[in-house]
Amino acid sequence: MSAMEAMRGRRFVRYSLLMLVGVPIGIVLVAVWSTFVKTSPTVADDERIRGWETVLRDLPATVFLFGVIAVGLMLAVRAGRMGSDADARRVILWHGAALFFALLVVMNGSAENIMTTRPATVKWLLFPLQVGITAGVVLFCRRRAQPVKLRFLRDAGRGYRSTNRHVAYLRCMFKGSRITAGVLASTLVLLTGGCSKSSESPKVVLSAEALAGALLVADDLEGTWNPNPGPDGADLSATGIIDDTNRDKLPQFELCDKASQTSRAVLNSIEWKAFRQIDKSVENPIEPPNDREGHMIFVQEWLASGESDELEVLFDDISVAVEECLGDIPAGEEGPGTITEVEIEPVGDRRVAALAQFEEAGGVGTWNIYSVFVRAGTVLMGVTAVDIAMGDLEPELKLADVDEILSTALSKF
Repeated sequence: MSAMEAMRGRRFVRYSLLMLVGVPIGIVLVAVWSTFVKTSPTVADDERIRGWETVLRDLPATVFLFGVIAVGLMLAVRAGRMGSDADARRVILWHGAALFFALLVVMNGSAENIMTTRPATVKWLLFPLQVGITAGVVLFCRRRAQPVKLRFLRDAGRGYRSTNRHVAYLRCMFKGSRITAGVLASTLVLLTGGCSKSSESPKVVLSAEALAGALLVADDLEGTWNPNPGPDGADLSATGIIDDTNRDKLPQFELCDKASQTSRAVLNSIEWKAFRQIDKSVENPIEPPNDREGHMIFVQEWLASGESDELEVLFDDISVAVEECLGDIPAGEEGPGTITEVEIEPVGDRRVAALAQFEEAGGVGTWNIYSVFVRAGTVLMGVTAVDIAMGDLEPELKLADVDEILSTALSKF
């Protein structure tokens, strides 16, 4: 488990502990509310309301009390899955004790209001149920609070081995609740090589080779595009596969100066498995270093793969990183400029996109950089689409072009 994940885990442990403060507040609220709605034993008998109606009357305060405990348990489970499992299991026990006490207060109070005879007997009969509910919740949460690592594939060939092919087939086959003619079709597909590609998000973790095979190529996009071996003479593999031999040459997503160290660590921790850059041929290209009029347009695509629930946690942190950089860019080596969030077409399961616009040094041109992250099932995609416009030229790359690039890229899975 990485240090970053452990840090997030400890943060969720603290949040879960804070929720315990709400338990006594909830108990007090239950007492005050029951007095207000005249279901409390402190109310005079001639005014006190009894029967099943009292359950509905007490419901608002009851929902608040159990809601606080439920949120605390969910935060503890999240902490455990991020690596703070020892602390999480301890906090889950504390929340279990709070849950048991809340059940005693609420259920015993309801028993007194509903039962006109022998309420004490009913309370004793409810005791095993309260113990069972508490034990079941605690055991379930402790089981769910097992640490989960981001298991990006390290074996480039593992994703397409026969075991994973059969797992993929079974997942495709049993997506519905009934066996239909689609099962027969799936069987035929299996015999010819596995589940066919569709518009749905990938359901199994993909190997580096599979990801590289899904990268954009020059012929995928409208216009004339050419592969680029990588910026600054990186000379990355033409296959697009990223491994330990060339990972240090891989370009990284650059965050703004005000981004937190946590966000920087999150992006740097992503183990990309495939990368490609393609450059667009334009009528008036920029010829560095002295050319001061023209366009330079290129697209970079990064791909990684992991379990869906793990990528979901990672995407939360990526979204925070993007949000931290929104706003003005002060003048420095480049700038001034702005970074704004942009709304792209609803591709994948989750997506976040931003447009950075800032001046070239000396004010001779503008940089327009679309940065996009998309999670589609077990695939994480990062895309930057860049248009550098020098002189008095306007940017050619529009948001609609970015949408087309993303749609084309995801259609390859």
